[in-house]
Amino acid sequence: MQAKFDIKTAGSIVIILLLAFEFVYVPWESWVESKKESIQRSERIIAKQGSAIERQALYSELNKYMETEFIDKIKGFSNAEEQDDGALLWLQFVDSVLKDDSEIKVNAKRPDKSVIINDSVFVYIGSINFQGPASRVLDSLQEFDDISSGNQIRNLSLVMRNKNTNTLVAQFEFVKIYKKL
Repeated sequence: MQAKFDIKTAGSIVIILLLAFEFVYVPWESWVESKKESIQRSERIIAKQGSAIERQALYSELNKYMETEFIDKIKGFSNAEEQDDGALLWLQFVDSVLKDDSEIKVNAKRPDKSVIINDSVFVYIGSINFQGPASRVLDSLQEFDDISSGNQIRNLSLVMRNKNTNTLVAQFEFVKIYKKL
């Protein structure tokens, strides 16, 4: 007896296989992929939490430093109230350094910007250009560059205008650090 090929049976089998593939295998494969992604996200979160726990000792050490040594380092910095204007404080300091010397001519003093470092310290940055006898200009620069008082000079440019008159022009960016009360 010869087996007959029944097209209806073969078609039914193909349709059942396609439906099984479409409604069983594809959703299962998608579910497996989503679970893999979920596991990878969880592993990344656990790794971040683990590294944060490992760095906790470093953070506590940094906190101790901030409470002790940092406070000692900013003792000499100028005080500022919360409502004080940083530009005005900066200009007052610049005037206090330069006003005592009548031989120094201020060409420009421009307060530029304030940068908040943390809750207890902020910085005010501005540009200064002045000229005068070389010795007076260098003495003034020493007053501007006293880091223990929270003063720092950046981008200093010194130009000798006239060698016969010994006139020196100083142009620089002045950073003044204030501690908040």
